[in-house]
Amino acid sequence: MSTRYTGNALAVDYAVHRYGEYTVIDGGKSQTFTPKYLTDVQISYGLGDYGRIKIGANNLFNVIPDENRVEKWLRREESRLSHFQKMKHE
Repeated sequence: MSTRYTGNALAVDYAVHRYGEYTVIDGGKSQTFTPKYLTDVQISYGLGDYGRIKIGANNLFNVIPDENRVEKWLRREESRLSHFQKMKHE
């Protein structure tokens, strides 16, 4: 969803992006990631024949994705297996 306000030389752009819920299944483990909303804002001012000055922010509220626990579980499992394999060969 996005909107734009314009008036004389000033323009304001506002956008919200939604990333929906999804589930990752890997190595017999699964994790569902929650939906997130990212907000972008841009303000610009026209300078006539000289161009336009713009300033803005992507992901204004610094929304970060959920931690990927499946990847951590798999790395931990790989580490544990390699440890046992080393012990087996000693």
